[in-house]
Amino acid sequence: MVKWKDRTAPIFIENDDFISQPRKRLRLRFALVFVVTLGGTWAWHDVQADPYKEIRSGQLLATSTETGSPRVFANIDNKTTIEVSGMVAHVSVEQHFRNDHDSVLEGIYVFPLPDKAAVHRMRIRIGERIIRGIVKEKAQAKALYQQAKSKGNKAALVSQHRPNLFKTNVANIPPGETIVVELDYIDLVQYQQGQFELRFPMAITPRYSPRVQQRDDRQADDPQTVEALVADQLGWSQVYAPTTSVTQANLAVNRSPAALEVSTELTVSLDTGLPLKNIESAYHNININNQNDVYWVNLDHKIKPLQKDFVLRWQAQTGKSPKAALFKQSVKDEDYVQMMLLPPQEAMTEHYLPREMIYVIDTSGSMQGQSIIQAKKSLALALDQLTEQDHFNVLNFNTSTQQLFDSSLPATSENIINAKNYINRLQAGGGTEMMTALKKSLRHSSHEERVRQVIFITDGAVSNEEELFKAIYQHLGNSRLFTVGIGSAPNTYFMRKAAEFGRGSFTHIGDVNVVHERMARLFSKLNKPLIRDITIEWPAGSDAEQYPKKIPDLYEGEPLLVNASVKEFSGLIKLRGKWQGNKSWEKTLSMGSDVNHLGIGTLWARQKIQHLLDQKVKGRPEQEVRQSVLDVALTHQLMSPYTSFIAIDQKPNPKENPALGAKPLLNAVAMPKTATRATLSLLWGGGLMLFFIILKISMNKEEDYDLDK
Repeated sequence: MVKWKDRTAPIFIENDDFISQPRKRLRLRFALVFVVTLGGTWAWHDVQADPYKEIRSGQLLATSTETGSPRVFANIDNKTTIEVSGMVAHVSVEQHFRNDHDSVLEGIYVFPLPDKAAVHRMRIRIGERIIRGIVKEKAQAKALYQQAKSKGNKAALVSQHRPNLFKTNVANIPPGETIVVELDYIDLVQYQQGQFELRFPMAITPRYSPRVQQRDDRQADDPQTVEALVADQLGWSQVYAPTTSVTQANLAVNRSPAALEVSTELTVSLDTGLPLKNIESAYHNININNQNDVYWVNLDHKIKPLQKDFVLRWQAQTGKSPKAALFKQSVKDEDYVQMMLLPPQEAMTEHYLPREMIYVIDTSGSMQGQSIIQAKKSLALALDQLTEQDHFNVLNFNTSTQQLFDSSLPATSENIINAKNYINRLQAGGGTEMMTALKKSLRHSSHEERVRQVIFITDGAVSNEEELFKAIYQHLGNSRLFTVGIGSAPNTYFMRKAAEFGRGSFTHIGDVNVVHERMARLFSKLNKPLIRDITIEWPAGSDAEQYPKKIPDLYEGEPLLVNASVKEFSGLIKLRGKWQGNKSWEKTLSMGSDVNHLGIGTLWARQKIQHLLDQKVKGRPEQEVRQSVLDVALTHQLMSPYTSFIAIDQKPNPKENPALGAKPLLNAVAMPKTATRATLSLLWGGGLMLFFIILKISMNKEEDYDLDK
């Protein structure tokens, strides 16, 4: 029986008799309960994490068709070779899958690639034999793969899950055998403020699905495959798919944590035609060799685990930066032209206009750690760039959206101090409900006479990109949207496309040490006038089809890149635009040589596909877009949301055929989190400490209780 006395702590009485405990015994029991509870809680926490927490981006999980339980390949190696010629990067990726188990396995491997990559070739290598892949409509490619798998043929299927997330399925890998899947793609080198940059993605950021979309995030024409991005109850993509206790036991017993990691080798050759300087890697140690102005860059060791994108930057020697360039590739009766143009320095004089600056900062859970530090530092630097002619406001969002002022206020010293204090108090946590913040930041302003610029600072960890693009397209008005990507592996597809729809630009900050440099470049660009209303006059009779259709605004230090298909290229190209108000600007280009530059036609086709996909955001029916994309992708043999690569070895496995019609339970690939488990651990630790402090106070009061009162 328990009775309560008029005391600040409860007194426990059994059979109406108070049982007194000596102080020493109470302390011993207190210590024992503390140790047992702490140990039990830690063990529970560790069980919840399970061995999957060690799996990194790019891990291949496999399923035995005999047991139906997922296994892990012992060793998955990536070998990447990148050849840079001018502004074009030709990339070859080898994925080595080795089956160290005693049964035939099938696996799924999820990996990132640049969102603008033109994936144009795939093949599988089995020993000395090479099976070339072909592009088929997505559903047809999957049907061919399933048919080959059921017959016991080795096969590989490569498909696009998202614009920057791809998936390889490999069927019927015999025990002790290695199958190599080779992918080739073409990408553009980025150029900004005199610096070239090449990015090769290696890590995947978990995505947040808004509350209205918390569902399995899978392709409509791929309903039976367990995808890598599955929303959990909180909206974040899970690190692994639901598993059985058997699966966890297999992982725990058969594989050490070290074996759950993927390694990669990477080699880059830089043949830009210019003497280079300041070649550096943002996040990895590299070795550099120069052979006749061709620079060879190698990682000084295999990367393991894959947690950061590989980013290589370089500069041309002083006075050697390109001002304009024209490249051509001839394919049968078609010419493809790529034009690069930098704005003239004489156009970039100071011409300041009053602005309304809207700063938006992501404070969701994926921004924990260094990301929120970088974001807050970036925002503080942005406030320091304001003048008294400017107006500004600050918004932050996670599960909900808050804003500092009801409307934009003048950038007085007092208002800036209040804003900095507000920013210092921000903490990361919760979901990424970006839609409300996006609409509020683009909301119509009463400051019509001011240039309205929205600076959006986030890692872009969202899964509803297309809905957000539609919101930007519908609500942009006269604003310009500039995205600032935070972290070593942000969702660059969302960041770049959001800025593109917002008629702005994308800036990436991957390290707290480069915040000042990158933000200074952004502000320098925003403070300078731009060349706008650019048009291109192609030679008569060329029948040019150019992408992008509408030329974006041209900022200081950023090149204009246009790809075009022409029937016959000859003559001059004329560019016209406006700068510093309505002053006329004009530039003439001509083809310097007849050198055939490989890859330009492929890049043009990829850009056309992207243009067609953008039409969905602008309201064009899905079926029309799909058919148009299929026509281009099948003609140019390119991967797209509606096409996949399929390669089938017609020679079946003679000894170990999987059971016909078996449906193995493929597990999704684990992805590294941008936020660590530190928050959860701190909450557990803090809760335990609070519990035992209360318990200790209660025991002390029991010891001092006077029975005579």
